[in-house]
Amino acid sequence: MLTPASNRLLHVQLAHASTTEPPVAPAVTMPVLLGAIVAFATVQSIGTLAFTSTFVLINNSVHRQDRGLQNGIGQTYASLARTVGPLMGGIVFAWSEQGRAWPLDYHFAWYLTALGGVGCYMLCQQLPKKVDTKLFD
Repeated sequence: MLTPASNRLLHVQLAHASTTEPPVAPAVTMPVLLGAIVAFATVQSIGTLAFTSTFVLINNSVHRQDRGLQNGIGQTYASLARTVGPLMGGIVFAWSEQGRAWPLDYHFAWYLTALGGVGCYMLCQQLPKKVDTKLFD
């Protein structure tokens, strides 16, 4: 709720902005906003599916009596990666923003992310085909 003082301040700011600066067109149009929402939802859905698929493969790889332990270890490493990943990514990105030359410029953090993705893909190709089927006890 606006108080009389904040209402006056808002009125003064609006009056100042309208007299000294030209009006600015909106930077984001509706199609751009909808596209961003769809892209965000798609990325979140793919991340959820990848996370779930990982635990399905883990459950297919261990005996029933060991599933709790393996899921706990998997959740521990997933939490560790979700904690350390943004921290290290932020450090690398900030380091690369200091005016370095091309492979170490601001693209460097994204190159490392892509390299990690390719590495994970290559490791997944080495998995035996039997992880696709459930291990029966």
